[in-house]
Amino acid sequence: MISLSRLIAVELFKLRRTLALFVALILPGVIALLYALMMVQRGKGIIGPPQQAWDALFHANLSGWTMLGLTLFVALEAALVVGIEHQHGGWKRLFAAPVDARRVLAAKAMVVFGLVLASLVALWTWTLVFGNIIAIAVPTLQFPPGAPGRDSLALLAKVAVASPLIVALHVAIATRWSSIAVSLGSGIVGRPSGGSARKRNSGRTWAGRASANSSSMATSMEFTSASG
Repeated sequence: MISLSRLIAVELFKLRRTLALFVALILPGVIALLYALMMVQRGKGIIGPPQQAWDALFHANLSGWTMLGLTLFVALEAALVVGIEHQHGGWKRLFAAPVDARRVLAAKAMVVFGLVLASLVALWTWTLVFGNIIAIAVPTLQFPPGAPGRDSLALLAKVAVASPLIVALHVAIATRWSSIAVSLGSGIVGRPSGGSARKRNSGRTWAGRASANSSSMATSMEFTSASG
């Protein structure tokens, strides 16, 4: 029987045939870029001391990522990782080998979870990059050079801890249905739709608690002009 670690290694090798890793590294940057451009367009930096300003920027990015992109991202990554087996009789060839089906699905779920972790690290990194670009290129914003602090890392950990259940769900959906449209549709349905949904689901959904925390911290120092 093939071990779980070897199955994970095989799944990682298969990633070269997909856009899964590319999406995990680039898509969070779109969110970070969007918030950076919003700050430049408004012409005002984030009010507060340097470290609080950086934490507020990151919390805004993380809130946008969890509310707008992360659920759909998990659905897409699950479809890309599992979709390989739906092509050219992949499942039949896979189970012709001495492997346990539960281990195969567990390996795929762990790889998708690893891509979620990679996306969170990428979001932190893109926030660092775009934040410092703004600090240097647009000094009128008075946004200080620096990096997000420990609070941001703690919030990342909370999102990571909350994600395995939704990863398992979307891996199961992608395994059951070969159409990527079904996977993406489930991601769209599961995505919070706005502020009212956030309040309603903050105690129940996988990302609700973390996104509610990040939203409350971000809005406390939102992109508003200083009064004095």
